Amino acid sequence: MEKKYTVFVSSTYQDLKEERKEVMQALLEMDCIPCGMELFPAADDEQFEFIKSVIDECDYYVLILAGRYGSISKSGLSYTELEFKYATEKNIPVISFIREDIFKLPDEKREHDDQIISKLLGFHSLAKNKLCKFWNSKEQLAGLVSRSMIQLIKRHPAIGWVRADTIPSEKSLLKITELYEENRELRTINEKKDSAELNYRLASGEAITNVKYDVYNRGATYSVDSLSVPMSWNDILKLIGPPLIEETIRYSIEKALLISGRDEYISHLENDERINNFKKNQFMEISEASIGEILVQFIALNYIEVRHPMHNNEFDCSNSSKYVLTETGRAVLIQLSAKRIE
Repeated sequence: MEKKYTVFVSSTYQDLKEERKEVMQALLEMDCIPCGMELFPAADDEQFEFIKSVIDECDYYVLILAGRYGSISKSGLSYTELEFKYATEKNIPVISFIREDIFKLPDEKREHDDQIISKLLGFHSLAKNKLCKFWNSKEQLAGLVSRSMIQLIKRHPAIGWVRADTIPSEKSLLKITELYEENRELRTINEKKDSAELNYRLASGEAITNVKYDVYNRGATYSVDSLSVPMSWNDILKLIGPPLIEETIRYSIEKALLISGRDEYISHLENDERINNFKKNQFMEISEASIGEILVQFIALNYIEVRHPMHNNEFDCSNSSKYVLTETGRAVLIQLSAKRIE
């Protein structure tokens, strides 16, 4: 079922008209539904209440920051900052795009009052606490938005919107539920029967695999480095096992693996001047091939179970799959990680 996602684009307006146009076009090309202040030209407290209701209906929130702070509300904060805070309070997935070197912008595109500049820089710092990327031109911004939204949608699947005539009927959903339950029962039987025969042929334990990462460099020139970290399957299970004790999404597994990859990358830069700029200028993620290989391997070893969400005893097509340790996986994790009396 093809979904379209609604994306609220927040920014100051007059100084970022061209940039907003590029971002809106990029989102439309991704089959997203962008909305923002073009629909609400007035900026006042009454209008902001309506904007909040629009943000509530959106799947994602994109913030573009440059050299202007924007119209200020009665609270002393700009409406743009109030929108950002509201979106984060409502747990809407947020990504910010912050203009570098704002003090080199033309006079008409930046603030000159010291108090307003202080508020603007504080807003920049606040946005950097969430997922953010940096840009220098409208063309670069559009490309960053496209790539970043693909990753954000993958890591934080939203409900989205579908055509009414594409939604499965209640009868179809009931049939899917019945088939799912039947499939799960058969899978459980087969797992018990074949696990002993299968497992001895599968790599596990202290066998080594290479976990691959991509490191994106956001310096003067954009580049991508590859990092390969050798790990045993036991070490991988010890990393991703704790978040899998309860049902979790795929991103939690990736995040656990990123901790190890990041530490390994920093150790490579120990005597390299780039270590000072790692947090500011670099972004790392595990490669799609590696996370897929790990999940497949642990599912084959019967360490991880994939659970498809249900709602009111029906198959829920709107949510992503969840992952959790099986009884076998829990037992192996406890054996590897539990403290023993010396």
